[in-house]
Amino acid sequence: MIISRRSLLKLMAGAAGGVMLGRVPMALAAPRYVSQRPPPGQRKFVSSAVEALIVRTKAKIGDPELAWLFENCYPNTLDTTVQLGSLRGKPDTFIVTGDIDAMWLRDSSAQVWPYVPLAAHDEPLRRLFRGLIRRQALCISIDPYQLGFNNDEAIESGAFWFYRKLGFRPVRPELARLMAEEEKKLAADAGHRTSKQLLRRLSEGSVVYEAPDSQRGDWDRFAIRNIGLAVQRRMATEFDGDAGKIRAASTRDVARSLDLSIERLNKRERRGFDDLALVLALIEDLDEWAKSEKKEVVRIIRAKMGIDESVYARLLQGHPRMRASIIMLGETRPGER
Repeated sequence: MIISRRSLLKLMAGAAGGVMLGRVPMALAAPRYVSQRPPPGQRKFVSSAVEALIVRTKAKIGDPELAWLFENCYPNTLDTTVQLGSLRGKPDTFIVTGDIDAMWLRDSSAQVWPYVPLAAHDEPLRRLFRGLIRRQALCISIDPYQLGFNNDEAIESGAFWFYRKLGFRPVRPELARLMAEEEKKLAADAGHRTSKQLLRRLSEGSVVYEAPDSQRGDWDRFAIRNIGLAVQRRMATEFDGDAGKIRAASTRDVARSLDLSIERLNKRERRGFDDLALVLALIEDLDEWAKSEKKEVVRIIRAKMGIDESVYARLLQGHPRMRASIIMLGETRPGER
């Protein structure tokens, strides 16, 4: 039996509580400590350096129970959460960071941190880190609050310039111009200090960091809420505000455009298709897409409802026309905020 990460953490918590109370849980009282790791052939990622460290560390632990816990816990991220691939010909690493197949920036960094000292001795581990850093840095957006919008502490600390020195840039053109003018003043006068009033102005919009090989500027005017508003407008104007009618019509029309027989989708895939159809129905030229492009859209839909979120992300990034269409649907038009 393979134990889940959640169950393993609960077991560890129970063991720690038992030690504090002077009791050993019955589940751990037996002298046999069977490995709960996946079989070698089912592990997501294997590092020779990690495996060697496990052997060395276990030999130094006198308590069999603690040795067993270390053996099962230390490699768990590599055993169960790593998804390797490539993106535009370079390493790409996706780390599952919770109960759903999503990757959070902070958590993915924390999960692999224990392996950093071993990377110097393990090329596959270095490739994992390169892929993870590249995925994390494709585009990082900092919310205005973090910069100082309605946040006096961030204004006092000059948070905007902290992120600017790291390479972040404003996405709103008028703020980018203000920043450029202020940078000229700072360069010309070492004693110049940005006023709080200007810092508040600069904090009114998000800033982004883009990796050198990313497609710069594509998402500058994108906001996911714009797509939601577009669906709502269509529902109001074409379907009298009836959610059931717009879902049924979108599913029917998009399936026809993609030459897709929805009966071939399983229940999970059908649910994902019905949701995404609301967005795809907004793409005016979907009927005119090439057969190969339509086929890839169906693959993206299936991947979205699959067990590996990284496959969905890579397929979407690898479909230029769909990517461009979604960006266009989510763009903020001039004069909007």
